[in-house]
Amino acid sequence: MIHASLAADVIEQVWEDCGTEVGVLIVGDPGKEQHQVVQDAEKKGMLVKYWEEVWTGAEASKKVMPGK
Repeated sequence: MIHASLAADVIEQVWEDCGTEVGVLIVGDPGKEQHQVVQDAEKKGMLVKYWEEVWTGAEASKKVMPGK
């Protein structure tokens, strides 16, 4: 998990060190200002998600699974 302000440098380093063996979760970027960095990483085969997307998915699953 990395903050958006470090995304470009960290994603590049992670890709060099780990290739596609690891995923990256970006926090602090609700406006998706790092969109181009994320697209570039995804083109290389990395799994990159924004915290806001994960949170939205978790909230939506609560609606689908009442009582949980």
